[in-house]
This record gives sequence, C-alpha cells and structure tokens, in this order.
Amino acid sequence: MKTKNTFLLIAFFSLLSANTYAQKTTQSFTVQGSCSMCEERIEQTALGVDGVSSAEWNSSEQKLTVSFDESQTNVSAIQKSIAAVGHDTELFTANDEVYANLPGCCQYERKKEAKKQKSSSCNK
Repeated sequence: MKTKNTFLLIAFFSLLSANTYAQKTTQSFTVQGSCSMCEERIEQTALGVDGVSSAEWNSSEQKLTVSFDESQTNVSAIQKSIAAVGHDTELFTANDEVYANLPGCCQYERKKEAKKQKSSSCNK
C-alpha cells in the first residue's frame, strides 16, 4: 500500500513539473537604453510582468533575454510594459513624454523608424 502511494505521488509530481516546464520559454529582443540605470529599470520592469522568471539586458547588444511562462504572458506584453517606462522595443515605442522624463544618462538615440511606427499607430 505504501509503495503504491509513493508511486502515485512521484507520478503526480512528475506530470506537474513536466507540464510547468513545457510552458516556459526564453526569448531575446531589442530594447533601447544606455546605462546601468536603464539596465535596472528594464530588467525590473520585465520581472514585474506576471509569469516572467528571469530578465537580463545586455547594454552593448541592446538585447533583453527573458524567460517566462507562456500560459501567463507573452513577448508582446513584456515589450509593452518596458515601453511604458520609456524604452523603445522591437514592437513598441515609448511615449515621448515618458522618454523625456528619463534621467539624462538614460536618454538614448531614438531610431527614426521607431518614431514613424508610433505616429502611424496613432492615426488608426
């Protein structure tokens, strides 16, 4: 009887961990920034999105690598949150006023196509 219960518990937890593992993904995408303050803001914002378990921004490559649970969030939601705090991403452009309120050291050179993308989405 004890062996049967132990086997059932092991099987249950194996299925549970396999299901959780299958939903995790890691992706990288461009996030504009310039300094260690940007790094902290970008990573903390990403980690604040439900389902994100890790976030690491590489300033020289302007890339953020995130691991997240696909059942809780997606790349679009993560990028939208980061743009909301002033950092342009591949999919979203930060609001000009939010960007302007970043500390001077955090104000990176914005790409022209990012601004164009923002203005075209406002006309919809």
